[in-house]
Amino acid sequence: MKKQLITTALAAMLVLAPTFAAHADDAAADRVQVRKLVSVQERAAHRTELKNAKSPEERETIRSEYRALIQQRADEKGITLPENFKAD
Repeated sequence: MKKQLITTALAAMLVLAPTFAAHADDAAADRVQVRKLVSVQERAAHRTELKNAKSPEERETIRSEYRALIQQRADEKGITLPENFKAD
């Protein structure tokens, strides 16, 4: 019984692994696109601003402004970002 359970679990992993890998590749590609639009210094400044924010509302405002900046740069360069891109 235990051997059959392990075999079934391994088979399921082998079947599903390509699906998970494809989603991981898409997410990584999205991050690469975003990273092309802001410099290392800008990302560091953004993280510092978030860290120093006094309230959750202030952090949300900072995030929204950063996302708007990235979206504006993407539009200027003709890059289409996914709707829910990750702005790190």
